[in-house]
Amino acid sequence: MIPGNICTAHLDLEPFHCEDVKEEYRAWLSDWETVRLTAAKLNPSLNSLRDYVARNNADTNAYLWRIVADTHGAAAHVGNIRLSGLKHDHAELAILLGRPYWGRGIARRAIDAAATSVLSGDAHRTIARTPLRKLYAGILTANIASRKAFEHSGFTVVATLRDHAKVDGRFTDQWLMERFRLDED
Repeated sequence: MIPGNICTAHLDLEPFHCEDVKEEYRAWLSDWETVRLTAAKLNPSLNSLRDYVARNNADTNAYLWRIVADTHGAAAHVGNIRLSGLKHDHAELAILLGRPYWGRGIARRAIDAAATSVLSGDAHRTIARTPLRKLYAGILTANIASRKAFEHSGFTVVATLRDHAKVDGRFTDQWLMERFRLDED
């Protein structure tokens, strides 16, 4: 489904539309280091990425935002954040950031903005429903920076899933992280 905007002092999360798919986004997924740390598909076509965006926007249990941040004095699309698998008042949160934007605190801010919105009273505005109770994320164990970004946003590791994801034909471990709504005991 198409989510509402989430605006913060440092970045905005805007609905991701097919016309927002540009070569720079495709280039992030042509970077082996990005693919290795996210298990994304290597070298997708622009059309396959537009299909991905269209499928997410049509899915009643998924929301896809593009992360827009100030880079060198201009707003730019620097990554994506996705909420999916909504059921039983919980959902998965995943993020992809283009490598040129790593190490700037953007991932932490985007994760926190999305999580805070959908776990709070703002949920009716951003995802047209009552606040979720819990978010979870799967992070490949090679992606230490992503784990730290989620931890800084209030997520905790609850399990290590052995041989859970396949990257370059090999199985790898994945951390399972979660964050509850603040009013949960």
